[in-house]
Amino acid sequence: RWWLAGILLLTFLVYLPGLEYGFVFDDHSLVEEDPAVTSLPAAVHHLVTLHVGYRPVRTLSYALDYAVGGRDPFVFHLSNLLYHLLVLLALWWVLREAGLAMPLTLIVLGALAIHPVNIDAVTYISGRRDLLSALFTLLAFGSFLRFRRSGRMLWWVPVIACFGLAFLSKEMGIVVPVLILLYDWIRAAAEAPGPSGPVRGLFRAVRRGLWYYIPMFLLAAGMAAYKLWIAPAS
Repeated sequence: RWWLAGILLLTFLVYLPGLEYGFVFDDHSLVEEDPAVTSLPAAVHHLVTLHVGYRPVRTLSYALDYAVGGRDPFVFHLSNLLYHLLVLLALWWVLREAGLAMPLTLIVLGALAIHPVNIDAVTYISGRRDLLSALFTLLAFGSFLRFRRSGRMLWWVPVIACFGLAFLSKEMGIVVPVLILLYDWIRAAAEAPGPSGPVRGLFRAVRRGLWYYIPMFLLAAGMAAYKLWIAPAS
C-alpha cells in the first residue's frame, strides 16, 4: 500500500503544474457559458431534458465545482486531477479483484498514472468526460468481479448503477456488458482446453450468465437507440 500511495503522490506531482491553467477551447461553452453549470434551475432542467449532448454526470460535476469556486479554473482543474486519482484507485481495485499479482498490478497502475495519453483528459477541463466514464466503468466491472468472487447478488446494484453513470458521463460507458462477457468467456475457455476451447467457452459463458446478459445488453441497446435515433431527432 505504500507503493500505491507513492504512485498516487507521483501522479499528483506530475500533473500539479496543470492546476495553473485557464479555460481553453470547449471549456468556455461547456463551463463558463453553460447555464446548466452556473444556475441550479437550469442544471435541473438539463438533467431531465434529453438532447444530443446529454452527459448529465459531467455537467453535474461542473455545477458542483462552480458551487465551490465559481468560475475559478483552479477548482475545475483540481477536480480533474482528483478524478484521475480515483480512476487509479478503481483500477487498482479491479486488478486485485481479478487476481493479478501485486508487482504486475503496480506496474500497470504506474504506467497508466503518468502515461502521456492521459494529458488531454486530466489537464483539459472538457476532457473530464473520459475520466468520469472510465471511473464508473471500472467500478461497474470491479463490482462484477466482487460478485463473481463472493456470489452475493447485492453486488449487482453497483454494477447496474455504475453502468448507467458511465454511459451518462460519456457514451463509451456502453462497453460494460462487453467487458463482463469477455471476462466470463476467457474464464470459461480456460476450463475447456483444446482447439475448440474458445468456442465451447463462449457457449458455456453465455449459458451460465444468460440471466444477467439479457437485461444488460437490452439496457445497452436502449442506450444506443437513444444516442443514435432519439437524441438526434430531438
